[in-house]
Amino acid sequence: INLKLILKNSYNFDEENIYTLFNPQRDDFKKKFLELKEALQPEDNLVIFYAGHGIWVDKEKKGYWLLIDAQRNDVNSWLSNKQVLDMIAELPARHTLLITDACFSGSVFKTRSIDTEIPPAIREMDNKITRVAITSGNDTEVPDVSVFMKYLIKALSENKEKYLSAQKMFVNQIIEAVMSESKTEPRYGTLELAGHVGGDF
Repeated sequence: INLKLILKNSYNFDEENIYTLFNPQRDDFKKKFLELKEALQPEDNLVIFYAGHGIWVDKEKKGYWLLIDAQRNDVNSWLSNKQVLDMIAELPARHTLLITDACFSGSVFKTRSIDTEIPPAIREMDNKITRVAITSGNDTEVPDVSVFMKYLIKALSENKEKYLSAQKMFVNQIIEAVMSESKTEPRYGTLELAGHVGGDF
């Protein structure tokens, strides 16, 4: 809720463009992506935030999101990172930022409209198709009480810059703060499997 209010009040996200899913089933999640596919335009920016359960299957070398209908012993009821990235790749938005606060969230990585006053470097980043992610952890479990969420909200609330890239926010205000207060290591990276070309959110 705090994240929604900050995006709405300080970052020009309109109420009608904010979709919220509480305790979604896998089909709810997929339906919402179909809605987004229809609603988004090529010049749009999209933030996807997921807070929930995640799991890593070492034998398969695959990460999964566990939504509300996930069955403990049925991998077919889980949502794989690959499925999430494929869905993101189909969205027409120019810039997409995926933020995940879940165990093993770092496993999403394969590797690791703006006005005329925009600085040239930011304009260059804005011209490219961007698919990037900030995750609360790498390939480990994360604590139930989210230190990551605390510093994400703090970074967005205290930001005074008109143009702030996701990577700059991550480096300056998230990674060291979270690591100094918890054993988790947040990550920032690009999502090539979801169609990343360059630039930043």
